[in-house]
Amino acid sequence: MHNEGLTIHYMEPGRSRRGRGGVRRHEWRARRLRLRHSDPQVVCRCAEAVGAAARRRQREAGRPERLLVFINPFGGTGRAEKVGGGGGRGGWWGGWVKTGIAFTIWHFFFSSPKVFKQSVAPLFRLSGISFDVTTTTSAGEALEALSGAATDALEEAYDGVVSVGGDGLFNEVIGGMLRRRRRRSRRCADVDDDGGGAGGGSMGDLRPTSLPLGIIPAGSTDSVSLSLHGTADVESAALTIVRGTR
Repeated sequence: MHNEGLTIHYMEPGRSRRGRGGVRRHEWRARRLRLRHSDPQVVCRCAEAVGAAARRRQREAGRPERLLVFINPFGGTGRAEKVGGGGGRGGWWGGWVKTGIAFTIWHFFFSSPKVFKQSVAPLFRLSGISFDVTTTTSAGEALEALSGAATDALEEAYDGVVSVGGDGLFNEVIGGMLRRRRRRSRRCADVDDDGGGAGGGSMGDLRPTSLPLGIIPAGSTDSVSLSLHGTADVESAALTIVRGTR
């Protein structure tokens, strides 16, 4: 808001078109509407009304206010292991140079941290969503971090968990959440059975988590995102998280 006008940020469906594999995909786009008026008091009243409506809608839609974000900085490239490897035309040196250059170009323009910083974080902040970011340094790190976290503490601190990377990182996030729930289910079964542990830990004893999971596709294939939404568009994925669970 400024003295002479008000800017309203909103989202709307983008164009529908054929995606990878001939799948119809529907994308979301962030838009803004600028309203101007010469009377500052009118502008203030409009801002208050719009703000109140937005806060009410945020509660009704189950929109997140605080998120835990996991980022795999090398998601989807597969090139980290190849850099320095031999083979191909030009011997080991030629292969190293070509792969190294390709990896450098990809990482500079399309790496997961860059995707999140430039395309996702601004939308989260604009929507009033705060977030804590964990950048993984090795395989299995997100899995261990989530499976080892105290269930109640994690669910009290955050409204959701977001994976920024490829399908591998998202699988780790899901695996970590399932391990947490299974561990809690075992404890509940032990209490219910006075220590007997009947059925403790079976897959049928899993209890749902109240933490929604989100995915920002930044991998090479992004099969999970394509299966869920029919698109691997980053902006659409971020806006889907912003929209909430209802």
